[in-house]
Amino acid sequence: MVKKIKNPQNKSNKQNKPRVTKYPSAPPIQNQTTLLSKLQGASSTKQAPISLIQNTESTPIKLLDLPAPIYKAQAPAIITKLNRPLLTVAMMVKNEEEFLEDALKSVINFADEIVVVDTGSVDKTMEIARSFEKVKTSYFEWPNDFSAGRNETIRRSTGEWIFILDADERLDTKHKNRQAIYDGYKNMIANKLPTYPYDAILLNVINQRLNGTEISSLFNIRTFPNHPHLKYKNRVHNQLVAELENGTEQPLNMKTNQDIHLIHLGYDESVYARKQKTARSLPLIQAMVKDDPTNNVYAFYLGREYTINHMYSEAIEILEKTYQIVSKDPTAAIFDEVLKTLLHTYEVQNKLNPELMSKLVEYARDGVKRSPNQPDHWFYLAMFSAMLGDMNTADVAIQNCVTTLHGFKLTHAMQSNPYLLTAPWKAYDLGATVFWNLGKKKESYEQLKKSFNSKPTNGPNWTLTLRCLVTLAKEFNEDDWITQAAKKAAVTPSAIVEIFYFKIERLIQTQNLAEIKDLLNWALVNAPRLHNEEQFKKFCEMFIPA
Repeated sequence: MVKKIKNPQNKSNKQNKPRVTKYPSAPPIQNQTTLLSKLQGASSTKQAPISLIQNTESTPIKLLDLPAPIYKAQAPAIITKLNRPLLTVAMMVKNEEEFLEDALKSVINFADEIVVVDTGSVDKTMEIARSFEKVKTSYFEWPNDFSAGRNETIRRSTGEWIFILDADERLDTKHKNRQAIYDGYKNMIANKLPTYPYDAILLNVINQRLNGTEISSLFNIRTFPNHPHLKYKNRVHNQLVAELENGTEQPLNMKTNQDIHLIHLGYDESVYARKQKTARSLPLIQAMVKDDPTNNVYAFYLGREYTINHMYSEAIEILEKTYQIVSKDPTAAIFDEVLKTLLHTYEVQNKLNPELMSKLVEYARDGVKRSPNQPDHWFYLAMFSAMLGDMNTADVAIQNCVTTLHGFKLTHAMQSNPYLLTAPWKAYDLGATVFWNLGKKKESYEQLKKSFNSKPTNGPNWTLTLRCLVTLAKEFNEDDWITQAAKKAAVTPSAIVEIFYFKIERLIQTQNLAEIKDLLNWALVNAPRLHNEEQFKKFCEMFIPA
C-alpha cells in the first residue's frame, strides 16, 4: 500500500528539517553534493561526450562459397499445415563478427528458419552466418532507415511467425529445461491467439555490460505473425504497427511472456563507442524530430540518446520542453519515460543546487501523483527531498519506492522497466541513509542487508556500505553479518581490508581459534588480494601451522 505524503506549504527549510541522530560513520547528506556520490561513490568528473564520427559506407565484399555448415540444430524445424516454417528468426546485420555467432547459437534450437540480411559487412559476418545450417543469407543495400531494413527482413522470411533478433542479443531463459520452455512458447503461437493476426508478444530485453552487470531492461515486441498488415515505422527506434489497406492502424493485442528473455550487449559503453552507434542513430532521430516536431515520442528518443552519450545540456533542454507538454496531457503514455529520464539526467549531470532540487521535488511529486506505482518517481522524490533536508518526506517516499519496486508490473507498451529494477541496491542504500539520519537504526540495518545482497561486487562505494553494516551488526549482536561483511571486503577491490581484520580481532577476543583458522583458510583460497598483506601474513603465522 502506497503511503501518502503531506506537501509542506509555506514552511521554511528550518521548520521541515528533522532532528538528526548521529551514529558512527553515518553517511551525511549535503545540499550541493548528490546523494549518490556519498552512497555509491559516483564520480563528479564529467565524461567527455562520444564523438560523432561520420560512418563511412564501404562496398560489400563478394561472398565466397563455403563448405557444409558447421553448426547444426538438434531440434528439428516445425513445418506447419501451410508447408511453412512456424517461426522465423529475422536478423538485419552489418559488421557483426564479434557477436553474431553467439546470437545464432542461442536460437539454433528455437528457430525453424533463420533469415540474416546483410547491409554491407566487410568483415566475417556473412561467413559466420553461412556456417549455420538453418540460416538463409542475402544482401540488402542499407537505406539509412531501420524500419525499411526490418521490413525487408520480414519480406524475405517464410515462417508463419516472426521473431526479431539483433546480433548483439542472446535468447535465454532462467529455467533449466530450456528446450521445454522454447517448445512451450512455440506451441502457444502455433495455436494462434483469438485476435490473430493482430498479435504481438513482448519479451524482457535486459541491457547488460560485457562484464555481466545489468544497465536497464524493458519489454519489447519481438514476436508477431508474418502478415502483410504488420510492419515497422520510424527510421530508428522502430515501432511495429498494424496498418490496413486504407491506411488506418489497427490496435495490436500485446501479450508479455516471462519465460524467455533477451540479453542485449549493445549498450555496454565500449561496444556503443566502438560501433559508433551515436554517429548512426543520432542523425536519424534528429531527422525524425525535424520532420515531426510535435511528436513527443520522437523528442523523448532524442533526449534519451543525448543522455546516453553524456550530452546532458542538450538532453535536459529537449526533455524539459517535452515534460512541460506531456505533464499537461493526462493521456500521454510517454509521461513516465520522459519524467524519469529527465530526473536521471539531472542526477548524473551533477550540477544540483537547492533551487533546482526544489523544482525537481515538485516534478517527482507530479510523477507519484500521476503514476503512484512507478518506483523511479518515488526514488527521486526521496533523494532530492533528503538532499534538501526534508527527511520526513524522504522517509515515506523511500518506503513507497521499495514497496512499488517489489510489485512493479508493466501496464502499457510505451512503458519500460524502472531503472531501479536492475539496480535495486540504489534504493536500499538511499533508504539506509534516510533511516540512519532519522535514528531508525533497525530499518537502516535491514536496508543495508538488502543492499549487501543485491549490489554487484564491482558496484560503487562498498566501504561505506560495509562499515555501516558492521556498525549495526555489532550493535544488534549479529556476528554472522560481520563475517559476511568481512568476506565481502576481502574479495571486493573497492572495499578496505580493515573490515576483514576487524572480524579476526573480534574472534581473537573471544578466543574462537577454530573460526579464526576457518576464516584464514577461506581467505587463502578465495581472497588473493590479501596474500601480500603484512597483517594477513602475521595472522596466518599465528594461527595456521606451517
